[in-house]
Amino acid sequence: LQHIQQRHEVLRSVFRWEEVRKPMQIIQKDLSLPFNFLDYSTESEESRDEKYISYILEDQSRRFDLEKLPFRVSVIKMRNNHH
Repeated sequence: LQHIQQRHEVLRSVFRWEEVRKPMQIIQKDLSLPFNFLDYSTESEESRDEKYISYILEDQSRRFDLEKLPFRVSVIKMRNNHH
């Protein structure tokens, strides 16, 4: 993931629009991307589904801050060989 981010400037871009005359895009040299890995594979099917839905709803409620970080990545392991 870091390699991809280093290759593509848009994945390291943040935006500033407060206290400047015109909004601007700033390309960071290094930007640490938060990576979230959740393993629900050992849960019962019912528990796994509940946790998945809960996580999705929580994630949707979090806002992006385009001044700090362009995106976030999560991988959820639902079953063995199923992400």
